[in-house]
Amino acid sequence: MKTILLILGGQIPAHNYAATTQILTEVLQRDGHAVRTATNAGAPDLDEAAAVVLFTDGDFFSDDAITRLKSFVESGGGLVTLHTAANTNINNPDIGPLVGSRVQGGVIVKHTAHIVDTDHPITHGLSDFELDDEIHDLKPLANYRTLIDAEMNGARQPLAYVKQTGQGRTVHLATGHAIAGVSNPQWQEIFRRAVNFVSG
Repeated sequence: MKTILLILGGQIPAHNYAATTQILTEVLQRDGHAVRTATNAGAPDLDEAAAVVLFTDGDFFSDDAITRLKSFVESGGGLVTLHTAANTNINNPDIGPLVGSRVQGGVIVKHTAHIVDTDHPITHGLSDFELDDEIHDLKPLANYRTLIDAEMNGARQPLAYVKQTGQGRTVHLATGHAIAGVSNPQWQEIFRRAVNFVSG
């Protein structure tokens, strides 16, 4: 059994962080994980956590909390970031490269999630699926390996990618805006695999 720390919260009402926390907790508990949750960004307790799942927005963290999170990942901890985690604390120089991208825009639309890389453990054996959620136009801030993408305004945008940070692994899942998205069984399978991948 591994301990997974969920940190969710922010100012965007449509994200429904409380309901999303419950859904993600149930997915992870079915997979045999112990789950801790935190909404206080000041001092997240990273002790004993194998991985952190981050779904936040705005100026959520203190600079010290970001430094500790970066150190956690660089030392081998796992990190799964969801949706607007890529736009959290945009003035901090560390969290953008840690997540790997910044949001430049988005559109909520039904779309096909296209499996780009079928060789990776997160996507191996999976097929394209339909998703009703937000697609983000992402600006890369680090090198990453795209696993899933979708079309947005004539361009391909990553829905899931994986990157290395020091000794730790990060997976970013760009969707997650809507309950319809995080309730999708195919999305939940990818989320489950992502957590297992980054936590070793």
